[in-house]
Amino acid sequence: MMDTIHCHVDNLSRRKADGGERSAVAKAAYNAGTAIWNERENKVTNFGNRADVVHSELLAPAGAPAWARDRARLWNLVDMTARRKDARLAKTIDAAISREIPRAQWVALLHAFVAPYVAQGMVADVAIHDDGTGHNPHVHVLLTVRTLKPDGFGAKLTNVDQKTFVTQARTGWETISNKFLEAAGSPLRLDKRSHKARGIQAAPTKHRGPNPAERRLRRAEARQQRELTMSHQASEDDRRAYPLLTERDDWPPRSEEPARDMTHGERAELTRYWEERRAEAQQVTATEVRKRELAGWLDQKNDEATRRQQPAEPPEPWYQSALARARAEQLPAAYDRVAATETMRDFAADLAQRRSAYEQTVWERAVSAAPTREERELLAMAEGATPEVKTRLKEIVITERMRRIRAEDDAERLAEFEQQMDPSLRERLEDFVVGSRQGEPEYAPPEPGPDYEPTSPARLQRAQEKMIEEYERDEPDREPER
Repeated sequence: MMDTIHCHVDNLSRRKADGGERSAVAKAAYNAGTAIWNERENKVTNFGNRADVVHSELLAPAGAPAWARDRARLWNLVDMTARRKDARLAKTIDAAISREIPRAQWVALLHAFVAPYVAQGMVADVAIHDDGTGHNPHVHVLLTVRTLKPDGFGAKLTNVDQKTFVTQARTGWETISNKFLEAAGSPLRLDKRSHKARGIQAAPTKHRGPNPAERRLRRAEARQQRELTMSHQASEDDRRAYPLLTERDDWPPRSEEPARDMTHGERAELTRYWEERRAEAQQVTATEVRKRELAGWLDQKNDEATRRQQPAEPPEPWYQSALARARAEQLPAAYDRVAATETMRDFAADLAQRRSAYEQTVWERAVSAAPTREERELLAMAEGATPEVKTRLKEIVITERMRRIRAEDDAERLAEFEQQMDPSLRERLEDFVVGSRQGEPEYAPPEPGPDYEPTSPARLQRAQEKMIEEYERDEPDREPER
């Protein structure tokens, strides 16, 4: 059984057909699903919200300088080195992975394909994309086109601009894919030739293009599939900690009893796995103790705040009765100042109690929330830090989670509150808020700074005063201009 491959080879050129410009940094950020600072455009190119990037890495030849193994430094240097408006920045190869090749072999397939290019002195920035449904798994390869020097790029490689480069790339993908299909026991084989070259009398099909509705449906299905399979997929940390267990079909382990077919190494990893799970359970117990201690501390602080809100009433001055009569004339007849004061005090005490319970709930939600991608990257960068720094980083992460949870809850409560209010009461509330905020300094809109960046008026005024002060200090004898 034969099928035609999809392997597209192209030049990443600076100039676009519509007159715009391309960027090697932007292409690398898109492929890897990450954020990279673009020095040429002086902005961050951010594709960090992509969920379809299965794997990405940078493969450099032996003896390559350190900067060639840093994605941001490498592609920024590519962009800055190319001077011509029509410069060719890199070579790109996009190829579809046959769905008959097991998912576990995708990375090995990609490594085998780009190995010849790396051996020729190119740096290969590779990535695998899949939306989770197996509908369209494919690879992106971004190749440098110049020789590597310790301080930058050298002369251009001659073979990258030859016509045989495309043919060799398609032949290489065909050969490597068929080897992996054969190893997987699949009868399918790929052929780089067209239908006409193979003698197939079939009308060529027309590329339909993206369908937004279909894409949204596939993405929703992919999210559901990822949620169902997430617990059965080993993370990178798990693979490093348990390299043997994570290769088994029964990962993660569900019993401390080893299976009969386990090797000695797998049994050792199984024992260590359950020991670490028990240690984590003890740590969770310690966390619960700290949460109760925090709840007690919050209750204590709320009680202190409540007591401060109930000061002892001073002796009534001689003019108090006159003021009381004047206020009574402005208030409704049914208004009881003493009763209203007592009501506010009771409400304040109840609010403090409910706030304490709410803060405890916010803490529990923040602690139990799944870590985001940014949190995982931050904590991974702190692996080599001191225990104090790690503890402080974790506290900051929990604090930021609590802040986000409070903001989301406040917005939800406000929306529900406004729906329940009578229109006349809502107008009265708006008048009350506007009146209570009269006299407060308004926010000053930003003004353009020296480089046309938005700057606050106060900051701009301070900069001007400092400039005048430096001018007068450097030239004290010069008469000021009139």
